[in-house]
Amino acid sequence: MKTFKNFCQKLNMNIYFEKFQDNRIRPQIPARDIAKTVVYMLPLMLKSLLQVDQWARRPSLRNLIESRRFMVCSDSTLQRVLPNFELEPLYDTLATLYQHILSSGLGETKFPTQKKLRIAVVDGSGFGHMFASVVILAGKSAFPLDSQVFSKSGKELLYSREVLSRLTGKLGSSFCDILVGDGAYANRKDFRLCKEEYGCDLLVKSSEETLEVIQDAKGLLHSISSDIEVAKGIDTQRNVLYEARALQDFEWEKLPYPLKVCWVKEEKLKTAPGEEPVEEFYVITTRLDLTPEEMRSIAHSRWEIENNLFKRLNSLIKSKKVYTHNVSTLNTLLLLWLIGLNLLELFIHSLKKVNWQSLYGRVRITLKFILDELHIGLVELAPQGLSP
Repeated sequence: MKTFKNFCQKLNMNIYFEKFQDNRIRPQIPARDIAKTVVYMLPLMLKSLLQVDQWARRPSLRNLIESRRFMVCSDSTLQRVLPNFELEPLYDTLATLYQHILSSGLGETKFPTQKKLRIAVVDGSGFGHMFASVVILAGKSAFPLDSQVFSKSGKELLYSREVLSRLTGKLGSSFCDILVGDGAYANRKDFRLCKEEYGCDLLVKSSEETLEVIQDAKGLLHSISSDIEVAKGIDTQRNVLYEARALQDFEWEKLPYPLKVCWVKEEKLKTAPGEEPVEEFYVITTRLDLTPEEMRSIAHSRWEIENNLFKRLNSLIKSKKVYTHNVSTLNTLLLLWLIGLNLLELFIHSLKKVNWQSLYGRVRITLKFILDELHIGLVELAPQGLSP
């Protein structure tokens, strides 16, 4: 099996690691080695900086990092150095990985209508004692693009706009076709920022019926007007029976762009204990050519960031329990974790060419299985002094 390290070398990641810097004059441990150690926390499933400290004395990790020191770095070194990392090289590395994702054909979502769209999702989550706004590209996987850590709740919109503005500067206007957000983004400023600065359309999922545009749409969407687009069907992936009704050309808050609004009702075919059997919500967007099915599907892509980024990070490295009170430390940690997660996702997709049955029979191949195999290979090869 191709190793994760060889895969990173094939992507010329060492070129980018060499550019990582901090404010030390003559460091004994290069910034690149500290960055690699944090990036490799994900494939090694190291749950804390203390566990990194414990692994840093092992030949296997030293071989992986390509360090000649007896100990790569300690947890106290990480806490001391990470707050002073220069962030621009980290942003540049994420931008380069974005290009790899697009060139690999993994960054687009294809719909039954043959329409292909680059869909980005923005959301916030808690990390230990702090919070962060994160943007992902929801293609074949959840590929993180950038993040910003902040210390007080209630600031998600402010920092999300900072992240999106930075992404536009790094990746160019129209780095995505549609940006998906929750109900907090249903405001005049964010609709305009998407169209006028980020070069994309905003799509918001909301259940807030007090919004004027939703109030305007409610009665019309349930009328018998021939202008209403209607879709009904069964979503086998989500196990729901759905109905979606959409109408466009709504004006709201003096926006210079007309809006399309879709009402969605989903009835679960089988409910779990305590679960609501029916859900209703609205989808609002400036993208007028979307069908009701596409609006509903894109609205659900908001869960990609929760299920395939926040939960995955936490399952791999316990990111929700990271112990630091320093915003700069966590900001650098998170950016390096996002680099590691992108590399891991790209690596997993590269393994699709492997004939799994010839290697393992009919065993079910999961992310955990792949990571266990990487972990076993790392440990087994270390005594012979071989790189994993």
